[in-house]
Amino acid sequence: MGWFVKGLDRKTFQMYIDCTEREDMNFSNLTKEEKAVVEWQYGYCGGFYKSLWQAISTADSNHLNRLEMGFPVEVGGYRRFIGERG
Repeated sequence: MGWFVKGLDRKTFQMYIDCTEREDMNFSNLTKEEKAVVEWQYGYCGGFYKSLWQAISTADSNHLNRLEMGFPVEVGGYRRFIGERG
């Protein structure tokens, strides 16, 4: 898979590869929701997802519920991210 497939510049893609290949950062054990949050927090998502995460992270509860209808993985991950300790 090339860096252009993920919508990343070469440097960011290499950082992504470096992180995913490190033993202490094993992303293969993450749920879909956890992976979505990691990609958001580390800036591994492209333009659409940056905008989506901006909308998710600033939405009130009514709009968050509406966003969840179309993006259940991302909103579910966000709810866990803001609600769980650790």
